[in-house]
Amino acid sequence: MAGSRGTRFIPVIRNCWKMTTWGPYEFNWTSTTFSDGWHTIMARAYDDENAWSDYSINVNVYNGDMNPPGPVTGLQVTNRAETTLLLEWKNPNDSDLQGVVIFRNGTGPPTYTPSRGENFFAGSTYGTDLCVYVGSGKDFMDGGLAMSSPYYYAVNARDAWPNYSPAAYTDAWTTGFVTPWVEWTDPWNDEMNVPLNRQVRVKFSEPMDEWATENAFSISPWVDGNFWWEEHGRTLVFEPQGDFEADKWYWVTIGSGAKDLVGQAMANYSFGFRTQLGAGILGGGCGSAGAASALLVVLALALRRKRS
Repeated sequence: MAGSRGTRFIPVIRNCWKMTTWGPYEFNWTSTTFSDGWHTIMARAYDDENAWSDYSINVNVYNGDMNPPGPVTGLQVTNRAETTLLLEWKNPNDSDLQGVVIFRNGTGPPTYTPSRGENFFAGSTYGTDLCVYVGSGKDFMDGGLAMSSPYYYAVNARDAWPNYSPAAYTDAWTTGFVTPWVEWTDPWNDEMNVPLNRQVRVKFSEPMDEWATENAFSISPWVDGNFWWEEHGRTLVFEPQGDFEADKWYWVTIGSGAKDLVGQAMANYSFGFRTQLGAGILGGGCGSAGAASALLVVLALALRRKRS
């Protein structure tokens, strides 16, 4: 609404008044603080002589349900193939539940957070996430995926408004023609001077069957220890219960019993490392310690002769 010099505008919503003397003439109304039903918004303009005129519009407010449904439970990938992943979950028991929306990301857990009243369309991208499903089912087959690749999912339940529940998350790798292999080890093969308290890590090309792979692991000479996994089942960690022996070669073998999550076995893989010298060896003594000390003396004498 345009006004002459000195004009004042007063937007009116029932008994709510706001005086605006200078332009631009704007009024933002948050309808969520008002009850449902019809409301009149009126702008009243005054001039310097206090003459006025009104303009009004009617707005029907429906704030509706403000409470989101409960989250889905039991979300998991129950079937993996080369280019497909099957997701299954249990829907909450809310009476106004309309279904779920699923987001996918190929590099990490989806980060897009649905807003109240927002609608989504499968095949559209929101932020860095792809919406892959909008529906009322309890399972979804995601297809057209790349082989031997990771995928991350977030599932939000939604009601009629829609309000959205907090997300439930899961992730999985597709399978492939290529059998699993070892990408790297720590210590690396033939590494020398390895600390006596070093953990042993083996990273595989894809998530592994943890039980089968642990049983395919051996170390010689034998050392008691414990296993755990990192990177969603891709990295096996072996921690000895005590320190390794000093100045000794150890050989680690991952046998053919190691398998990925769909039962594809990998070929045998072995690597070795040598531990560092212990304090007794460095300080001299008897046996191998004395031999090491004698060797140091011989080297020192040889260097002295060379200098002279």
